[in-house]
Amino acid sequence: MIDKNLTHLEDKAFFDAEERACIKEVLKRPIFYILSILIIIWSLYHFSTTTALTAGISASIFGIILVAHSLIDQRHMILPDLITLPAAILGVALAPQFLGIGMANSLIGGFGAFLLLGAIFYGFYKIRGYFGMGFGDVKLLAMLGFWVGAFNIPIVLLLSSISAIVVFILRLVITRKPSSEPMPFGPYLAISAWLSLLYGPIIWLELLKGQEFINNTILGLF
Repeated sequence: MIDKNLTHLEDKAFFDAEERACIKEVLKRPIFYILSILIIIWSLYHFSTTTALTAGISASIFGIILVAHSLIDQRHMILPDLITLPAAILGVALAPQFLGIGMANSLIGGFGAFLLLGAIFYGFYKIRGYFGMGFGDVKLLAMLGFWVGAFNIPIVLLLSSISAIVVFILRLVITRKPSSEPMPFGPYLAISAWLSLLYGPIIWLELLKGQEFINNTILGLF
């Protein structure tokens, strides 16, 4: 695991070695291959009746990347740049071409997500004096933005935040772990991005229905 005191902050070779070790470790875990196979089946089935085979293959690549990120972050609290940065380039190359994400949508999603979460990351540090999340989460969200596009980034942030808060509360209640203990956010971003890529329009429709329901009921009372 990366040194929490960041004594090697300027030692790029140290971080590269840590990342390579984490990647090698996850490649030895059967759960990685089990989840990857399920992702491939899910992707090919989802796109089998609507678009070309290349869409299913592209989604499979994205899903496998998410699986690797999630497992590494869950165990080591690290999101390797050795995966994130090449995956971002793949997102720009594959998503507009095969997944129906326009090039402008992809670029705005990636760079916009980086600027948005980066501003939150820096602002939190300026206000509180410590980092509320890892910068790897900022880069991960940017990578996800290139894959799912700007229109789906709000879904990713909403679903990941809600799921992380629920798990955080359950962890406090069930395991009695202290609230100050770090919790990886990468898996929640990954799962939310996967759902938004496959079911983004459906999720947006349900959210709009929920908003209409609130406007017509609760807010209508005032």
